[in-house]
Amino acid sequence: MKKCIKLFFICFSTFNAFSQSIAKQLDFIIVIDEKIATNSIYSFEIKATTYLGNRDIESNYFPGNISMSQDDFNFLLSDSVNKFYFLFTYYEYINKKQIAYTYEIEIKKPWLKDNFNIIYIYNLNKEKYKKKYNPISKGKNYNYELDSPSNTYKLLKNYSGK
Repeated sequence: MKKCIKLFFICFSTFNAFSQSIAKQLDFIIVIDEKIATNSIYSFEIKATTYLGNRDIESNYFPGNISMSQDDFNFLLSDSVNKFYFLFTYYEYINKKQIAYTYEIEIKKPWLKDNFNIIYIYNLNKEKYKKKYNPISKGKNYNYELDSPSNTYKLLKNYSGK
């Protein structure tokens, strides 16, 4: 009987560990200043805001793909999560100088259910976008849009529309 209980415990533990390691793959393409971000995104994080505080979601970003555990994916879709964000640093080289930009993009729950998502980020430090878009909030000098098969999300542009 003890052997049976030990065997059950080992099988249950193995199954539990395996089920937590199953990854959920999401197709997210990040485009920054009209260029697909390939080898330039670092320190990718997902932060969820709940009634009890903030929670970091372990995740990885590779161009076009975000992966996390199935449990974390289910958690993000749960009612206990108010909001969640993709946070990352984008590096760009201009005149042999490395410039780092930090982005915090609020993600809506329905976007996770789409087959793919394309996030367009516009850096308002660049003259091309400065007159066309407003910052998403005070102290954040960028704007973003999202396109997917069932969603389009756009923040208001400047009224001049230039």
